[in-house]
Amino acid sequence: MSETEILTGVGAALGEVLGRPVAGLGPTTRQEDVEGWDSLAQIQLVLALGKRFGVKFTTREVMDFTDVGSIVASIGGKLG
Repeated sequence: MSETEILTGVGAALGEVLGRPVAGLGPTTRQEDVEGWDSLAQIQLVLALGKRFGVKFTTREVMDFTDVGSIVASIGGKLG
């Protein structure tokens, strides 16, 4: 799966969690850049991504999610 496909999936998952599409999502987008992406939404996003991509994240990995690019890289690493 390409980084673009993963990014699209992350954007779709975040949109589902927030209940609205998220425009302009890119690798450098940070949690504080998106209205409503708070700590609860982060937990919901991690669960949604696990389900969408069939992966599991460690606590350390989740703590290292500093921006969308780090999430995409983590998923990409798990998918090989």
